[in-house]
Amino acid sequence: MRKRINIAYWGFSHVSQKTLEILIESKGYYPKLLIVKQKDVLKANEFAEKYKNKFKVIASTAPNLKELFSENKINLSLVVSFGEILNEETINIPKHGTINIHYSLLPKYRGASPIESAIINGERETGVSIQKMELKLDSGPILISKSKKIKANESTGSIENKLIPIGVDLFLKTTKDITRNKIKEQIQNEKYISISKKIEPKDMVLDLNDKNIYKKYLALKRRNKLSFRYGDLLVKITKARFTDNKFVIEKVIVPGKRETLFADFKRNYKIC
Repeated sequence: MRKRINIAYWGFSHVSQKTLEILIESKGYYPKLLIVKQKDVLKANEFAEKYKNKFKVIASTAPNLKELFSENKINLSLVVSFGEILNEETINIPKHGTINIHYSLLPKYRGASPIESAIINGERETGVSIQKMELKLDSGPILISKSKKIKANESTGSIENKLIPIGVDLFLKTTKDITRNKIKEQIQNEKYISISKKIEPKDMVLDLNDKNIYKKYLALKRRNKLSFRYGDLLVKITKARFTDNKFVIEKVIVPGKRETLFADFKRNYKIC
């Protein structure tokens, strides 16, 4: 059995954590280093304690990153939903460079919200790509990818739960290919590039007359911040469904009040 590659794992978003949990608990693969943003160091250390501190937690701003990589014999970095672009020097520290699990079929939906963008745009298929990172955002050669169908009424959370284990398996296959010198790089076709932008607070305010509102709801509801404007009020949507080709709001929260039925909200505010 070939020895596993020593990795530095970058990321501590909920997607990063789920991926690492599967990697450790289902595959028995521990990183040597868990690299997180400064604001996440405390929580990341608590996470590491759960696994008996079998890996070290360091901040991405650590000035001695190169020395830490050398001390821990890191020869590959894995980036999962880290949320920041690494500089070229950092990308190239490990012997085998830096790879990234990206939740789209690159070059489609480069950027911060690939799953949400696929849902909003009505895609019937998405997937996972392992790319070798370059300085330019999500532009590196693809090492391996796998597609997955998007079913009707699937939300971001549902799709994520299917793609994360696929990403783990593709990563493990990639590491095996690296150790066997069987890596094949596929240059991304610039002709098919599309960008998924970062979700901003303004994107969480829905237009109730938008014909694409239900897809936006499915894509963004997990963030638990969806709302609509009624006069000066920003009304939070807590439950909705799609029935007879109509977006039906079931429950809402008016600022300063408790959750209520949307029907009661309309009656109290005299909405037809």
